[in-house]
Amino acid sequence: MKVLRKCEDQRSASLAQSQLDEVGLEAFLALPPDTSIANDQPGMLLLVRAADYEAASQFLLQKEALAAADDAEGRLAKDPLPSQPVVLRTYRDITAAMVDKTTLDAAGIRCFLYDDNLVRLDWFISNAIGGVKLVVAENTAQEAAQILAAAVPITDEGPSGG
Repeated sequence: MKVLRKCEDQRSASLAQSQLDEVGLEAFLALPPDTSIANDQPGMLLLVRAADYEAASQFLLQKEALAAADDAEGRLAKDPLPSQPVVLRTYRDITAAMVDKTTLDAAGIRCFLYDDNLVRLDWFISNAIGGVKLVVAENTAQEAAQILAAAVPITDEGPSGG
């Protein structure tokens, strides 16, 4: 027998055991040797046969990954639909636009660049089309503007400008 994992409580251990049983992998529950029964929430060991260890480990990892993906999709479905798109800033050069887009992406604000591919093809056209536009949802524009205002400007000399 090999310890597949230590579960925090009996409920999570029983759930993992039943999932493994469903696919034909026999699992057993045991108390850790250093745990007394008087403990309110003792951890549980999930044990499998040594021959089934790899298959059981892979199966539980896949189950957890699927559960995490379902949870992420559920959170995305609960997000309100974004309001109308608004141009937050315009840029003559694409590099500064990409830095600000990355800053907003890191802050979790959905945004995109408009006319960036056209400027990439011919940067001379940037002034004629109004530059590269950073577009955000109207309901996040104020927060995005605050984040960009607080960002450290990067110059040719470095982040501090000197």
